[in-house]
Amino acid sequence: MIFPGPPSEAFLLPSKAIILLDSNNNVHFYPHTDENIQAFADLAPSLRFSLQTSGRTLHGYHFVQDVNDKNTFSTYQTWSLSVPNNELISSIIRPTRGPVASLGKVLGDRTTLYKYLNPHLFAMTTVSKPSLNAVCSMYLVDGSKGSVVYHTSVTSTKGPCSIEALLSENWLVYGYYDEDFAGNHQTKGYRIVSLEMYEGKGINDKTRR
Repeated sequence: MIFPGPPSEAFLLPSKAIILLDSNNNVHFYPHTDENIQAFADLAPSLRFSLQTSGRTLHGYHFVQDVNDKNTFSTYQTWSLSVPNNELISSIIRPTRGPVASLGKVLGDRTTLYKYLNPHLFAMTTVSKPSLNAVCSMYLVDGSKGSVVYHTSVTSTKGPCSIEALLSENWLVYGYYDEDFAGNHQTKGYRIVSLEMYEGKGINDKTRR
């Protein structure tokens, strides 16, 4: 047994070591070796994570190394994010990881849109409380600061709603079933929304170097 009780969160390092957090968010290693502890110590300053602490609140954390014992790590809270009172968090969507194909999109006039590549970005979906009209929301959250990068809502007049999403690089795709239609050229069915995010406020505007 590594520690009593279930873990609150688990991570897999590139070295294949497993990092486990107990109920007090203390850090445990499996296997517990000097190599794995050093590998984590090298990564810890850049690592961020978030935990859902209630039906409508997320807390963000950083890792900190004990100044008296270099083999001991704990966490400290850096931000808190709560959705409106009429919403409940239904899912957290972490980005898929892999090689980045390119850092930008070259347009026809040879200008470039630089991708917004934030390794701490994640998506979150919410649903309205059962006593209210069905509303689902999609949030993109910067996990290093707890700030909302993107938000939209979807309503349903005939029962519960749900959103399925995928996040990769600077690209978010989400889908939902739309029961409402407003004319002869619109029908009920599944809607797919694709969102691409780029740095700056215009072409060739790169905010990070």
